[in-house]
Amino acid sequence: MKGVLFTRRSPPERGAYCTPILTQANSVEPLRTVTYKAWLPKLGASYEVAPDKMLSFTIQRGYRAGGAGLNQQRAQAYDYDPEFTTNYELAFRSEWFDRKLTLNANAYWIDWSDQQVSVQLTPGAVFDTQVVNAGKSRLYGFEVEVSGRPTRMLNIYAGLGYSNTKFTDFNVTIGTLSAAAQGNEFARAPHWTASAGATLQHPSGMVANFNANYRSAYYQSTVVQDFRDIPALTLVNAKLGWQGKNVGAFVTVSNLFDSQKRTQSFLDFDGRTRGTIAEPRTFGLSLEGRF
Repeated sequence: MKGVLFTRRSPPERGAYCTPILTQANSVEPLRTVTYKAWLPKLGASYEVAPDKMLSFTIQRGYRAGGAGLNQQRAQAYDYDPEFTTNYELAFRSEWFDRKLTLNANAYWIDWSDQQVSVQLTPGAVFDTQVVNAGKSRLYGFEVEVSGRPTRMLNIYAGLGYSNTKFTDFNVTIGTLSAAAQGNEFARAPHWTASAGATLQHPSGMVANFNANYRSAYYQSTVVQDFRDIPALTLVNAKLGWQGKNVGAFVTVSNLFDSQKRTQSFLDFDGRTRGTIAEPRTFGLSLEGRF
């Protein structure tokens, strides 16, 4: 199966690894019920600095309810608390050159408390995973996007984002896991993301679109961050075809250059590394109708 890394083990070896886990997981727990409430204020102000140019500032409280889960390997139900954020955002919205160019930007800072984080409790045991609450963390960054129509047939766009994450207070002591994650970054949180694309539409109905998306490397684990184990990835896609008033036909290509980068990996209970890679280059045909 393309996109999945796997190894073959003989039946006796697999049985030796799986039997203890299946035995431990064979239990029943009663239904659990939890209830949460939250007050979420929001305050904002906007100012038109010039025609078609708006500046705004917003402060608001964010919330995600807590809940309950099941640790598959331990066959144990567990609860986790709600998480709260205080969000500060400065936004700029603008249109230029008789609205042929749009430029938008955001800068933000987020203070996070009791963040819900999924952690692996026993190294090498992929099913011994559950959600815990981090003490405190923070996130800041910016986003910029621009789009324009230089000619009647051509539309272009581009975007750039940056984020910086950090746990300021996070100690985990559950099961056999005892670790301190303060100072670490969020898992699966790349610093940089970028996108760009162009669409050319001819009066005859012929349409061509090319777009690319990029993200930088990131840590996969919250606790163990020796190096950024998930590499940077760039995906290029294309769409070519014809669009009439009510119908259209297109050929699509995803991952045009067939980039084969790791997107997930884990150390299995048998000591081997497994995971997945990016979806391979894929061709498609789509028919569209508008009525």
